[in-house]
Amino acid sequence: MDVRDQLFNRVREDAESITQLTRGLNFPLAPYLDQTDLNALCDAVSLEPDQWTTDDLERILLLRDGLYDLRQNLRDKGDNPETEHSVDQVLGGLDRLYADFDRALRELERSELVEAQSHLTRLREGPRVSSAALQGEVQDLRAVATEVLTQAQITQRSIEINIFRVDHLNVNLEFLKNAKLNVKRLSASVFNIKLSLEQNVIFQGIFRFLNDGADRVLAELAALGRQFQKAYAQSKDFLAELSKLSETGGRFTRLVSAFLTRVFGDQPTPEMAIDLKQQAALSSLPILCGTLVRDKLVTLCGRDGTRLLLDTSTMRLVDQAKSGDTINDAVVFDDWVAAGTTEGLELFPSIGRVASERAPYQENVVAVAVMPWGALSEGEVITGSRDGTLRRWEKVANLSQVRSAKISRHIQKLKPRGKEQLLVASREELLLVDEDLEVLRRIPVNFMIKDMAVVDSDTLVVCGPGSVAHVNLGQGIYSRLIGATTTAEYAAVAVLADGTVCAGTEDGKLIALDFNSGEELGMVDLGFQVRGLITVDRRILAYGGAWNNSGRGKSIAFVTWQKRALQVEHR
Repeated sequence: MDVRDQLFNRVREDAESITQLTRGLNFPLAPYLDQTDLNALCDAVSLEPDQWTTDDLERILLLRDGLYDLRQNLRDKGDNPETEHSVDQVLGGLDRLYADFDRALRELERSELVEAQSHLTRLREGPRVSSAALQGEVQDLRAVATEVLTQAQITQRSIEINIFRVDHLNVNLEFLKNAKLNVKRLSASVFNIKLSLEQNVIFQGIFRFLNDGADRVLAELAALGRQFQKAYAQSKDFLAELSKLSETGGRFTRLVSAFLTRVFGDQPTPEMAIDLKQQAALSSLPILCGTLVRDKLVTLCGRDGTRLLLDTSTMRLVDQAKSGDTINDAVVFDDWVAAGTTEGLELFPSIGRVASERAPYQENVVAVAVMPWGALSEGEVITGSRDGTLRRWEKVANLSQVRSAKISRHIQKLKPRGKEQLLVASREELLLVDEDLEVLRRIPVNFMIKDMAVVDSDTLVVCGPGSVAHVNLGQGIYSRLIGATTTAEYAAVAVLADGTVCAGTEDGKLIALDFNSGEELGMVDLGFQVRGLITVDRRILAYGGAWNNSGRGKSIAFVTWQKRALQVEHR
C-alpha cells in the first residue's frame, strides 16, 4: 500500500471512529454540534481510497472549510464543565480528521489536485448571489437537505444490517457495498449544498455541479433498487428505506433546480414548443426493430419473424411476410436487410421475395450494424449476441465469418461511430470497438441502456430507465438531460433537428426534449409500448406493441412534428 492509500485509509478510519464515538456519548450533542451534518461530513471522507473519483475529490475540497468551521464551532460552544470531557473527545477526533485529511490531500498527484481545483475555480467564476437576499429560499432548501441527510443515515444503517445478514439472505455483498457508496456520495453532495447555503455567497456553478451529481446518484440508486427487488424479495426493509431516500432526494434536486432557475434564470422559459400529432396507426404482432431501406420505404420486423414494408409517404403497407424466428434488430446491407434473429444472422432482400440466406452459426443475435470494414465495397455486417459476442460477416455469394470476439457479458445495441469505430451498448456501459473487435474505451453510464442515437461524431444520446443522457464520446463522460423524469421507462430515442431529440416510453408516451437544457417541448400519447423510433423528413415512425398480446394489436404510429414559437415575456 502506497503512502497515498495509507493516508486516505487513516482519514476513513478517523471518520468512522467519530461516527462510532458520537453514537455512544452519554450527553446531548445537539447544543454543540449538528449530528446530521457531522454524519454527512464523515460520509464524504470515508470512501475507500480506490473508489475516489475526480468528482469525489472536488466535493471533498468544497467541504474542507466546513470541517474547519465545525471544529471551531464545537471549540467555542463546548465550555460546559459537565460535558467538557465528552466534547473534548469529539473535538479531538475532528482535529485528527482535519490533520490527516490535510496530509492526505498533500499526497495526491499534483495533476489530480490541480485539475479538481481548476474546475472548482471555473465554477466560482460564473454568476453568484448573496445568500442574505434569499433567506426564505435558503431556509426551505436547508430543511429539505436535512431531511435527505437524515434519510441517508437511516438507509445506510439498513444497508449495514443487510451486510451483517448477508450469509443468511444469500445477498451479493458487492451489490450492497455499491449501494452504500452511492448513498455516501449523495450525502456528500447534499451536505455541500447545505453548507453552500450557509455561506455568504451562493455560486451558480457550484450548485449546478453538486445538484447534477446528486441527480445522477439518485438515478443509480433507483436502478440498484430495481435490480435488488428482482433478486432479493426478502429484503423489504432495505428496499423501503432506499425508496424513501430516492423520493426525498428527488424532491430536493428538483427544488434546487427550481431555485437555480428562479435566482439565476439560467434556464429561461423556452421560446419554442414542438407540436406532436399522431396521423395514423397500424396493428400487427409486436415490432422490435426497423430500418429505412430506400427513400420513403421502411422495413419493420418483430415477433415470429414478422416483416412489414411501409411507404412512409402514403403511410400504407406495401408488403408483408413472416419467417418464424423473432427478429430483434435489422439494418440495410447493400440490397439486403441484415436481420438479427433468435436463431442467428439472416439476410433477406430489401425489396421482393427472393429466398433469404442464413449465417452458418446459431445464436441469439440482438444487435446488428454495417461497417465499411474489410476488402468488399459493401462493407461487413457486425452482429452482437445476447451473451456478449461480436462477429464480423462478409458476403460474396454466401455469408462467411471474418472475425469474432467476446467483449462483454451482454450486448443491447450497436451503432457506427464514423468509419473506424463501433459503439456497443453493454448493460450500463458504452464500449468503443475497433476493426479488430478490440475494446478501445469503456464509458460507464450507470443505467441500463435501452437505445442510442448519434448526434455527431463526438456526441451520442442514450436512454434507459428514468434517464435520457447525452454522452461526450471524445471526453468519455455523460450528463443527464435534467428535463427527463426519473420515473419514466425510456425505451427509444431519436434525433429530430436543431438541438432537439425525442424519446419514447414503455407506457406509450412520445416526448420531445431540448438537447441542451432537457426542457420538455411537447408530448403525445400513442397508446402502445414504444420500442423504437425512425425519423423520416418531418415525421416520426414509432413502433413497438405489447409482447403479451395474443394476436395483433396497435404497434405502429406515424407522428408529425412541427415547431411553434411561444409568447415569452422577456425580462
